[in-house]
Amino acid sequence: FNINEVIRDAGLESMFVNITGVTKAIVDILRKHQPGSGYTNVRQMEKAIEQEIFGSLNREFDEVPLPGDPIPQPTAPQLAKAADLKHKLNSATYTF
Repeated sequence: FNINEVIRDAGLESMFVNITGVTKAIVDILRKHQPGSGYTNVRQMEKAIEQEIFGSLNREFDEVPLPGDPIPQPTAPQLAKAADLKHKLNSATYTF
């Protein structure tokens, strides 16, 4: 499947969701975080899922953290959810 076309076409999206393990929620995440030039590889799609699940944990620091400052990390439930969505994402074969 060409994921960039699936994101644009409701009919393709419906067929894609019905015959793969990819859910509508995953397609919605991919649509929300789609790069301007479209997806060019699966890792970009995985990063979109991570960005959605982890949110501000992947932010740039305005200041260098001091030694002993806690480093923001995803929680176990966030890691599990991201892993589950990425597993479902990888249940299909993509073209770009």
